[in-house]
Amino acid sequence: MGITLDTAKAALDLTTSGATTIQAIFGTIRALEKNAQTPQATPEPEIAGALETLKTQVLEAQEQNIALRKAVLELEQECLELKRATDKFKGYELWKTPAGHLVYKSGAGIEPVHYLCPSCYDAGIKSILHGNGALKACKHNSHHGSFRFEPRNPNSGWAAKRRR
Repeated sequence: MGITLDTAKAALDLTTSGATTIQAIFGTIRALEKNAQTPQATPEPEIAGALETLKTQVLEAQEQNIALRKAVLELEQECLELKRATDKFKGYELWKTPAGHLVYKSGAGIEPVHYLCPSCYDAGIKSILHGNGALKACKHNSHHGSFRFEPRNPNSGWAAKRRR
């Protein structure tokens, strides 16, 4: 997702190519105008050749225009997809849990308050963390781990038993 460098470069290349073709068309038109202003009659084969060149250049310009319109449509589509992706995550902010884990928290106006997996968020996936008040996990991808929402009690667990 997003506007790719290749698409933008292709659109710029088409624009440059189109501009070159248009300059060639104007050059052919100027040559025809110059020949028309001379007191000597321009031989018909020269005029016919210049007109044929002009027709070819106009057809090339039309083809380039079609290709450019296609590239512009692709860029517009990519912009729309990027806007949709941005809007999907509007209202979420990176938040540090009391235990020190980073998650995305729903902001004001998004009810009920919930949290998103930061790895999924970065991948453009809206995955709500599930679990109890102390520990929540990503259901979309188990490799993203669990996120602690309450600090661990230093007087409980296996480490406390070892100290005793």
